[in-house]
Amino acid sequence: MSCLLSTFAKAANNADDNLLTLQKHNKELEMHLLELQNANNALSLELDHVKALAADPLKVSEENKRLVAQYEATKRENNTLVAENQDLKDQVKQNTFINGSIAVILGMLATLMIQHLIRSKKRYSDWA
Repeated sequence: MSCLLSTFAKAANNADDNLLTLQKHNKELEMHLLELQNANNALSLELDHVKALAADPLKVSEENKRLVAQYEATKRENNTLVAENQDLKDQVKQNTFINGSIAVILGMLATLMIQHLIRSKKRYSDWA
């Protein structure tokens, strides 16, 4: 009798374990089902959009022409901006060179003026 009870207890434990495992697996499957339903809804919307576009080939052609024109305009604008950017870089280099040259020339002039002032003070001091 006790052997029978222990067998039933083991079977009940195994059944509880199986129940927990199956419940966990059920939750996973429900989550997967929700993901698939969401993907299905997204694909259905995309399919409706494609069907609407395919229903009117003229509209597709016009949309294509519009997008190609927009692409070309954007490409021209990009090329213009790249050229302007290069011009600005060149101007910055040129301005930097000019500013450096001016600084060197002013330094040379200041040096010559200081030397001239020092020499002129020595001449006056010799006379006194």
